[in-house]
Amino acid sequence: HVKFIFCTTEPRKIPATILIHALDFSDQDIIDIFFDKDSYRLSKKAVEVEINTDHLKGTIAEFDIKLGKKLIVNKGKRINALHIKQIKESRKKYLEIDESDLIGKIH
Repeated sequence: HVKFIFCTTEPRKIPATILIHALDFSDQDIIDIFFDKDSYRLSKKAVEVEINTDHLKGTIAEFDIKLGKKLIVNKGKRINALHIKQIKESRKKYLEIDESDLIGKIH
């Protein structure tokens, strides 16, 4: 066991990651606990991202969101409650995306 002693007169200025690392959490643990992650499905025909409407609500669309051939949200536009309703009503589990939309997303 290692003891960690940290003294400061300004505790509000301590970055949360320092405290979390002091509790023996790894960077991956921090990501798993505090960040939403997207699941992708790759096939010879398409690249798809699993739909997580809680994650999408209020965000800016990173790609065109289409249900079949119908465009629901243009890339760069905010996803609102009506869009979420349309996505939920479609009962689709995955959205097809362009391969170029994966750049910088997969590690």
